[in-house]
Amino acid sequence: MTGGVYPGDNYYLMTQWTPGILDFGMYSADTTIHYGRDNQNNTLTTHNEIFVFPLWLIILALLILLIYILKKKEVSSP
Repeated sequence: MTGGVYPGDNYYLMTQWTPGILDFGMYSADTTIHYGRDNQNNTLTTHNEIFVFPLWLIILALLILLIYILKKKEVSSP
């Protein structure tokens, strides 16, 4: 990405990422932006981390817990 960034201007760098169905764990993103009016002598560096826990794994754990509780209470189908 290239372009002009000048003092006093507000710019936002947005990146969107949608995790896949099998993505799980810690993910990190490092961003380095060199900027300046005449030459790029200023640097902006960011580091972000996100923990991804799949929804299907939460639903599976709740379903297993529900089945365990129902069997422990000896609930049977009619």
